[in-house]
Amino acid sequence: MAPLSRPAFLKTFGEKTVLAAESEARKAIHEKAEAYERSQFHAHELEADEHKGAGCPAPIREGQFVWAVSTYFKGDGGYRDELKYLVKFKDEEREDLPRLCCIEKVIRVDELPTSPEDCDRLVADYALHGGCRSEDVGDDFCEFNPTKEELSTFYTIAAAVVDKSGRWYLADAEGYDYVRYYYSPLTWEEVMASEVAEFRRLFAEQKAEEERQKEQEAADRLADYRARCQKWEGIMDPIKPYDDAVASCYRSYEKLDYRHRRNSREAKALRSAETKRNNARKRNILAMAQAAFPGVKFSVKKYDGWGKDYVVSWQDGPTKEEFDAATDLNLFVTFHDSFDGMQDMAYTVREEHTDFADKFIGTSNSIETNRTMSDEKRAELIATIYAAAPAADEGKDGNYEKPHDYTDAEVRAVSEAFGLSVCTVFPHGDYSRVYTGEIAHRVFVHTSYYKKPEAPTPNPTTTRGKKSRQSKENEATESNAAPAPGLSLVELPEGGVAVVGADWKDTYFHKREIKAHGCIWNKEAKQWQATEPYAIATVRAWFGQGEQQEADTDTGEVAPSPTPAEVSEATETVQDAPRYSVSAKSQKITEEDAAIAAKYGYTLDMAREHYGRNYKRFHELKKANHSTIFFFLMGEYYELYGRDAQIASVVLNHFPAIAPRVFTEDAEDYPYLFVLLPLAADQIGHYVRCLEDAGHEVVIKEDKPESPTLYGGGEITD
Repeated sequence: MAPLSRPAFLKTFGEKTVLAAESEARKAIHEKAEAYERSQFHAHELEADEHKGAGCPAPIREGQFVWAVSTYFKGDGGYRDELKYLVKFKDEEREDLPRLCCIEKVIRVDELPTSPEDCDRLVADYALHGGCRSEDVGDDFCEFNPTKEELSTFYTIAAAVVDKSGRWYLADAEGYDYVRYYYSPLTWEEVMASEVAEFRRLFAEQKAEEERQKEQEAADRLADYRARCQKWEGIMDPIKPYDDAVASCYRSYEKLDYRHRRNSREAKALRSAETKRNNARKRNILAMAQAAFPGVKFSVKKYDGWGKDYVVSWQDGPTKEEFDAATDLNLFVTFHDSFDGMQDMAYTVREEHTDFADKFIGTSNSIETNRTMSDEKRAELIATIYAAAPAADEGKDGNYEKPHDYTDAEVRAVSEAFGLSVCTVFPHGDYSRVYTGEIAHRVFVHTSYYKKPEAPTPNPTTTRGKKSRQSKENEATESNAAPAPGLSLVELPEGGVAVVGADWKDTYFHKREIKAHGCIWNKEAKQWQATEPYAIATVRAWFGQGEQQEADTDTGEVAPSPTPAEVSEATETVQDAPRYSVSAKSQKITEEDAAIAAKYGYTLDMAREHYGRNYKRFHELKKANHSTIFFFLMGEYYELYGRDAQIASVVLNHFPAIAPRVFTEDAEDYPYLFVLLPLAADQIGHYVRCLEDAGHEVVIKEDKPESPTLYGGGEITD
């Protein structure tokens, strides 16, 4: 027994019992050793040792015992493959376990056969049998349940193939009509020196080629990664300012005593910073999805579990395969979770390249996608199935769906109705007891319902993105239909308009569109109301009313529409203001805004001067076109101001506000008086289409303004 366990045995069983057991064990060991020394196997080992001591020369007689080594690979490739793998195992420092072999026959040849055909021919020519044998087992030996001691007495029977130069190897047919296993002498490296040198040279060349291919593949992956990064970097918002804000808040939070941390101001600031950072990450993910599929409504949810960090969801639209091909969500991933079922162990794997993720999202696990089917699409698919196979609709019990046994004709009709193969719609090959919902789901998974929005036709007489005069006249002649079912526009007694619906669901499911057109939720009235001139004009244009006059609810008279001076009254004082300051009543410039501003190399005073000059020109344009959104070309970017920037920031909800927000003392009525949204020039077509799809008229001004741009040109450059 082991020395460490002996005290425990003594304590448990007593010294007398332990000593008796040790005596019996030593006796059994001694008997086995004596039996081994008396065995024929041991005598054969001694003979093989003598052959080994003589330098392992070629066998000269039948029945001679020698030591040999083998890879124990099936000999389909001849002795050349056996020798090749011996060299490989030797270079990999694998241990060669010698095997005791008995010479069945000695076959002398002029040159050693190494091909599988020549080696297998020896079996037929010399009637080789091979196999294994033991001279120490009795008649009661059971080959199906042998003991360890019985197995250790078996040796291999093989034929020795010897050439004129004394080189040799052993061939074991093991009862087959071909050589099953090959055995080499212990000194195979010296005996087969020329072949060994050739194989090692080939292995060195293969290794060098593998290293070259590996380097080339790594370079190709890096080039592809950089190309994909360059494709999306223009619409991403760097995450570093948000990380710095979280780190700064955490340092302040960490200084507090743990008893006062929970509800402290620092804890709230930390939670707010973390929320902003998480929202910035979601915006970047949404930016990629919406840029690839304009017009599709995506949502991103944080997932705090194993396997993923975010889930991108959408309804109908493109298939998952189509989405994966058009986007690169794996660029946001820095690691992914994995699981080893054999070891029952979970672990993480770091991605090869993480520069894009580190810059625009930080540390992130995998991002999954989730495509759902709308009730309308489900009803449409089921109606198509019932039209192709009417009998499937006859067995329903009210709203309860029952399975249907489809005939071959119905299977073909349903598949042809959707333009899919039978294997896709009915993958299991069993057409009995199939639910209609299962078929609808399979069709939905393999069918794309995304239609790319048509790009507006450019008019040579107008700037890019501006609607033609004919289209405006056509819109003016259209009826005052609501832009969405159930929505209607009502006048407010105190001035302004409100968007209402038949019930709360009508406005709830369209709140994003309503908010994008300038309406604000009134908690007391429980309505979406527009009271500002710009917002009123935008909502009226959305409902197709344009510049129609409002009906006075008190007197019944028609009240005139607001004049341009009235529309801009709240912002007129900005032009004559000698200087601008941040009001205590308005929103402060945050550390996050200041950090982003510093990235572009300008200060707050520069931004105010820039605003004072360019906003005047913007204000003059809005007097005559207050329902139009203006894009201004500023060097390499486009900028929006005032209410235009507020609307664009809602419609283009994935787009980050890069410049700081500046407010004046009179900013209570217009909290978004100055908001810069620089848009990359190569993405302008996408942004214009998104705004026009939301019902806005867009005009692009490409002539240079008075002051130099703060972005990509002029006196202040990036």
